[in-house]
Formats: sequence, C-alpha cells, structure tokens
Amino acid sequence: MSRADVETLERVYARWREGDFAAGEIFHPDVEVIWSPKVLDASGVTRGVEPMASTVRHWFVGLQDVRFEVERFVDLGDRVLVIAIMHARGRDSGIEVAERYGHMWTLRDGRAIRLQDTPAPNVAIAERFMELSRARDWSRLELLAHDVVYRPIAEITEAEEYRGREGFRRYMEDFFESEWVQDLTLDVTEVRDYGDAVIARVRLAGRGSASDLPFGARVFVVMTFRQGLIVRIEDFLDRDDAVRAAGGQPPSGHRRESV
Repeated sequence: MSRADVETLERVYARWREGDFAAGEIFHPDVEVIWSPKVLDASGVTRGVEPMASTVRHWFVGLQDVRFEVERFVDLGDRVLVIAIMHARGRDSGIEVAERYGHMWTLRDGRAIRLQDTPAPNVAIAERFMELSRARDWSRLELLAHDVVYRPIAEITEAEEYRGREGFRRYMEDFFESEWVQDLTLDVTEVRDYGDAVIARVRLAGRGSASDLPFGARVFVVMTFRQGLIVRIEDFLDRDDAVRAAGGQPPSGHRRESV
C-alpha cells in the first residue's frame, strides 16, 4: 500500500474523529464491505455505497455523538489496517460507549474497493509479521515496538532474551543462517487470538547439516500486543505453556488455520 493511500485514510479518519461521516468519495461505487457481528446481528457482506450507508444508518440508530479515534495505521503491504476506538453515547440511555475496531482497507487508484470490519486486528498484524518472517524479510520491523523483548526456546539459544528490533533481527539472521541445519523453512499452520496476545503455531523443517537427515519441529509463538505493536515474543515447544503465557482461553471465533 502506498504512502498516498495511507494519507488518504488519515484524512478520512480526521473527519470521522469529528463525527463527520460524509466521506463517500473514498469508496468505489461497487465497494465490498464485510461486517462483523459487532455491527450486525450476524456477519454479512454488502456491495455498493448505498447498501453500505444503509447499514451504517441502521448501526447508528441507537447512538449519538459517534466518532472514531485512531490508535494506529498499520501498513500490511497490499492493505492498510486501521485500529480505532469508536466513542458514542446511547441515544436513550446517555451511557457512553467505547469499543475498539479494526478496519481492513483495500484501495485501488485512491478509492476503497474493499473494507472489512476486523474483530481481531492483532491476528491480522501477527499474520503479516509471520509472513515476513517466513520470507526472512527483516528489513520491515515496524510491526515491533522499539523496545520489543524476544525470548526464544532456551534449549537452542545462549541468551535468555533479546531486546529491541535490532536484537531480534540479529538473532533471526543468525538462526536461519546457522550451520546446524540446511534448507530451513517456516510454515504457519494456525493463528489464534487471545485478546492482548496471539499464538501462532509454526512448523519448522530442514535437514541436519552433519547428518543430512530430515529435521522437523513444532513451535508455538506467543506475540503480546500494545496499541497495535508487538511488544513481546516468546517461543514454546508446549502448547499449554504458550496458552498460559498468552493469558488463558482465546475469545470464541477468532481463529485462522491452514494445513
């Protein structure tokens, strides 16, 4: 996604921050919007500007003083994830509402062709981070906090933890270029949301450099988030240890899996 696209969305959310939702020019006439159960009674899809606007009017019917305050814009390559807090008051009750939303935008020629309401934005960030890790692309570590802490599996490292983006990058470069294994690959088979944390199940495979025998391992990567940034990464061989580190049971329905 280009910087121009991000700037376009920044202008849109600047208006939404003031409660001005008349930003229809951002949307392609055939825009596809994927709504989550937080908006509709059941998840659904609308196509076109008017069906989208009708759904928003239905959503806001019981609310007033609605506005969105952006926490972070996250460049995910071909998409932009916007993490924002919706502030509003109940029209009848006057009760203040504050809910976090993840809006996944796909733009073409400066206009939105697809918008997905994402109830688990941390999952989308984790998937992008693991995609970059799979490609061994350590040049784009802006998904990590500057003071990120990484704790690898104790049996395969000399230090208990590595700090900062550069510390993480150096460890990963050394790990993938190590002499003990050849043709090392990383495949993500499952990503699950745990609120402020995400667990990715990863399959490592390669060949022993000395023995030339196949090598394989299953690792659970726990990523802890703060305001859309990964602040801590921990690797575990045991799922139960990973779940404890992530804080317990995942919210229902927030799971991505591949085989």
